[in-house]
Amino acid sequence: MAALLKMARFAGSGNLIFASFVLFGVTMLVIAGQFAMVGKAEDRILGSVELLPPGQRAVVWDPPSTANNYTLTFSISIWEEGNKSLDGAGSRIMDFGILVVEENPKGRSKISVEPYRPDPLTGKDYRIPIDFVRLIGNNATVIYGEQWSGASGRYEIPDRIAQTYGVDGEGNITLTDEKHAYVSGIITFNNWEPNKYYVIIWCVDEYGNARVVPYCIDGNSDSGDTYADWKVSSGNIRGYSDPVEDWENYFYTIGEEPYVPYIGTWAEYQRCVVLYFAPRTYLRLGGETLDGADTYWGYFTLRLEIFWVGEAEADGVVLRFFVERAPHGIDGYVYSLSFIALFAALPIYCPRLARERG
Repeated sequence: MAALLKMARFAGSGNLIFASFVLFGVTMLVIAGQFAMVGKAEDRILGSVELLPPGQRAVVWDPPSTANNYTLTFSISIWEEGNKSLDGAGSRIMDFGILVVEENPKGRSKISVEPYRPDPLTGKDYRIPIDFVRLIGNNATVIYGEQWSGASGRYEIPDRIAQTYGVDGEGNITLTDEKHAYVSGIITFNNWEPNKYYVIIWCVDEYGNARVVPYCIDGNSDSGDTYADWKVSSGNIRGYSDPVEDWENYFYTIGEEPYVPYIGTWAEYQRCVVLYFAPRTYLRLGGETLDGADTYWGYFTLRLEIFWVGEAEADGVVLRFFVERAPHGIDGYVYSLSFIALFAALPIYCPRLARERG
């Protein structure tokens, strides 16, 4: 700053214009330098951020039948993938839960669940969408829902308040340690119909990565939108330009279709990536592979570090991730404006400096 003031004194009556040009140019160079540092920060964070969601599988599954009075006995094992940590978050299970739903064309097409505490990295609450049409092929009615919410224990189906859905039973929702959990239960269906009822299990880790898997209760259906010819589809907003005006624009493509990493909630846009997969479709992401499920399944992540992977693959379908420094390569424009401002200052400064010294 002292150097700028000295130069301004030499410039005489043009000091204000001259100083303004120089200050603008230097400021733009500093901003451009900040953009240049983003890549280094991305490399550091990507090595510390987990993108894999918790895994799950049915270890006990005895479907309803006449022999057992149409009673389901089940146990779903859940485990955390990876072993990373960053700024208070880690590869640990944060919350998980169960939904028991029945197909209902007049029901809801989707719902969302909310982890019991905010994202540790941002301090913000968030929701995990569950799209019934993508997962079980129809709208649905939720018969019962329960989540861990920081306390393991026994649950009753239905609970003591809502007892109108024709199901009875009990179970356990238990975190055994920070990386392992299970949901188990016994449910009797008083109005049993084949291929109508589903158990949906969701689990999210501290990084905000979630997996959602529906289990057809009688085991005779692949579930999902069986009329759609897709291996992977997006649950995000379609388009190239994200709805939030800031210095960066994120979008990704599935084949040729573009999507931005946002979903609409009741109050605002939520930034996240939501993907749905056909049965037995894996996702290869940054050198790691997410195994698929025997049914349609969903993947959710809050972490936009997924965009720094650049490219992913879902059983032959390519997903490409793009980040534009708004507005569309602004760092290049900033550098250009910086030098324009500095060169514009020279005609003001140099003649006056010559006169001062003459």
